[in-house]
This record gives sequence, C-alpha cells and structure tokens, in this order.
Amino acid sequence: MANTITSVVASDELSKSWSPFSAEYNAVERMTIPLVQEVVYEVNQLSPLDAPDDIAFDNGCGTGAVTIILKTAFPNLKLISTDISEGMIEQVLTKVKERGWKNVEARVLDAADLKGIADSSITHTFSTFMLCLASEPHQILNEMYRVTKPGGILGFATWADPYFGFWTTPWTKACRELDPEYGPPYVMEPAWTLLDSVGMRLQEAGFKEVNLHHATSMWQWNSVQEAVDWFLEAGHPRNVVISRSWTERGRDIEEIKLGFTRALAEAYEQDDGKMAGPCIACIGTARK
Repeated sequence: MANTITSVVASDELSKSWSPFSAEYNAVERMTIPLVQEVVYEVNQLSPLDAPDDIAFDNGCGTGAVTIILKTAFPNLKLISTDISEGMIEQVLTKVKERGWKNVEARVLDAADLKGIADSSITHTFSTFMLCLASEPHQILNEMYRVTKPGGILGFATWADPYFGFWTTPWTKACRELDPEYGPPYVMEPAWTLLDSVGMRLQEAGFKEVNLHHATSMWQWNSVQEAVDWFLEAGHPRNVVISRSWTERGRDIEEIKLGFTRALAEAYEQDDGKMAGPCIACIGTARK
C-alpha cells in the first residue's frame, strides 16, 4: 500500500472541532501511549501481528499513537490509519515520512461510514479513546464489526469515567467555592465509558470473547500552570464542554482560574513542582 491521504467530506461537526486541536494533541499522547501499548500487547498475545497477510486498522487514529507502536514493533505490517480530522491525518503522514515506514495507508474518513474498506478485510482492528468521544458510537462499532474478518481481533480502549475526573474533580471543587449549585457536565456518555456497559455494547454489535479491564496511566505535567494553560487554551473539544458549563451560567473563566489552579495543585502537585495524576481507562480485546 502506498502512503496516501484521501479527503472525505464528513457530515459530523467533530471533524471541525478536532482538526484545530491536532497540533496540541502531543500532551494527550504522552498519557495514552502506555495504555495503547498494553492494548497492542494483549492483541498480539491473542493473535500475533506478524503474519504476511495480516492487515491492521487504526480507527480514529488521532496523531498516530497506535500507528507508531504497531509500525515500530511490526515494520512489515500492512496498516490502514483513519481519522475524521484532516489535521490529525497530516500529522500521521508526517511521522510516516520521517520514519520511512512502508505499507501505511492514511485517510481522512468518517468512522461511522468506512467507505473503501471491504467487508471482513481486517485481521486486527484497533479503536482507542475514540468511541467514547464520538457522536455515533453504535454505528461506528457496527462498521468496525463489518470490516473485521471472522475470527479477527478488536483491540479497544475508552475512558472509564464519563466526567473524566482528572479535570472535572478539581474544576468542580473550584466552581463550587464560587457557586455551590454548580454541577459538572458529562463529557462522555456513561454507556461508552463504564466497564460493564462497554462490554455489553461490544457484545450487542456481535463481538465475542470480550475481555475488558481497568488500567491506569499517570498524566505528567512540568507544572500546574502548564496544565492549567493547556486545559483552558489548547482547545480540546471536551475541555471546552467543561469550561462552557461555567460560562453558560453567566460566569467568567478568569474568576475561576485561581481556584482551579489551587485545586489542581492540591490534587496532583509533586514535591518537585511537577504535576501528575491518574487517568483510568477501560481496555481489552474481543473477537469477531
């Protein structure tokens, strides 16, 4: 396969919200990569990724965490990487070119409509931290089932908390100091984050041998201030949901910054001034 980019017009507004954020995504990657490595390891234990006819699929690839891990460990593996955001795919293609990888096909593609990927053509499908953030998760899961070969493996990861408490716990504490009636919003649907519910969704789509468990990664920051600035300024679509839950009450972001900074420091600041806190994921495998 050649290294290509194909633009597909997606009806989902998600493409517009994620593309401007793609340049800031490295901060997320440094926390998700250990979890993605575990997913790849578990998939490879079930079905080794070194057969000549294997084709892996990184669905909702972001800036390429799964792609990097797969091509580093299995350089001859044929791989399709797709994302709804052109900005994300451009970053993947840059990494592919810099590393000289072959057999990588990168496309802009709506995960709810996997045009051009044939039925039962993929031996190893990966979906990491995408379904819980998507607007059509049921359709996306059905599409992944469609393109996966019978007996093929799904490697899966989603966040395990619909509030994503790493941010919302200190944010809510700060907000309630000024407005005791404040309540945090869901940033993800519980049906696609809670362990038992996620397992049920996979089974309903037709997957079997579903094996999911919780895993934790520590999100490291050079300082509390770095984390505050990234949360408020980087433009992560779900962080925007959290901040809007305050401004939509007629309040101003500036009035919450000091309290939010203090709450983050109380929760996560280390003796050396750096910051680290746990992010809990639901990860595992399933088979078609």
